[in-house]
Amino acid sequence: MAEELVFGLMEFLHTLFATIWIGGLLILALIVFPIIKKNESIEKKQKLIIMDNIKNRLSPIIYLSIVVLFITGLLLGKHSGQFAGLFIITNTYSLVITIKHVLVIVMAIIAIVRSRLMDRFKLEPDRKMKIMGLLIVINMILGIAVLFLSGLSVAFGTAAP
Repeated sequence: MAEELVFGLMEFLHTLFATIWIGGLLILALIVFPIIKKNESIEKKQKLIIMDNIKNRLSPIIYLSIVVLFITGLLLGKHSGQFAGLFIITNTYSLVITIKHVLVIVMAIIAIVRSRLMDRFKLEPDRKMKIMGLLIVINMILGIAVLFLSGLSVAFGTAAP
């Protein structure tokens, strides 16, 4: 019974933090960013300030999500019985998980670039907004792909080897 409770807790935390990260990307890409970008009553420099404030509020949550997802993902993988290790492909489950991990790593890199490195580039406000918007949309698409692969991994992870 204790093992089932721990597995249930890991599954809950993994789902919760994936929802926070990818849900945040969906809200940013589909609602917040377009509203700020299209609002002509806000000057360009102010738009960047608003986006920077949002980024600064979200970044610690995203970083926490990445850490929790990594830890819970490893524990969940070990529970499946088909997990051979990070980037070790022995079956369909491990192939799906490997692709998922590669996408998550790309997402994490994009998140770090957006939150830590974008300010170091001296870009015009319009150019910076376009790049930020593009990175948000790319991460949103990758996040949706990760969710799809998560569904596949559950299907393959619970199937008989």
